[in-house]
Amino acid sequence: MVTLVIVLVMALLVAVFALKNSSMIVVDLFFTKLEMSQALLILACVVIGIIIMFIIYLVQTVKKSSQIKHLTKELDATKNELESVKAKLALSEGDLRVKTAKTLEQSILDNRVDGFNGNEKLFENNRDSYDSNLDQTKKHDIIRDSDIHNNLNNGDKFE
Repeated sequence: MVTLVIVLVMALLVAVFALKNSSMIVVDLFFTKLEMSQALLILACVVIGIIIMFIIYLVQTVKKSSQIKHLTKELDATKNELESVKAKLALSEGDLRVKTAKTLEQSILDNRVDGFNGNEKLFENNRDSYDSNLDQTKKHDIIRDSDIHNNLNNGDKFE
């Protein structure tokens, strides 16, 4: 809307300028001479300028449209490539997760086996210690019983 108002104001200024300069002039073209009003010449020059600007605008628009199409195709190709890379990455991550899970599972199993072996060794050590303590207790009991028996044979009273 603003552009339309600006164009109309410019057209009004050109028309007023042309009407103020309405005297007859001679225009010398290379092969002929024309006599016309100055206002008509001004208006003709403005129209020719508008036509030239419109042609330039159309050429730029066609170039930009072509460039947009090219960039859109390139963007689509890049998106397809990105999707392909994402798919490959997802497969790689899946493989890595499976490998990591298997490694982690194996590590847990190894730790459990190591822990079981450690507990087994601890059990054996405790059993050996228990057996050793039991043997010593039996030896003490035997010694005590033999002392009591000796004391009884010697005639000592046992209290």
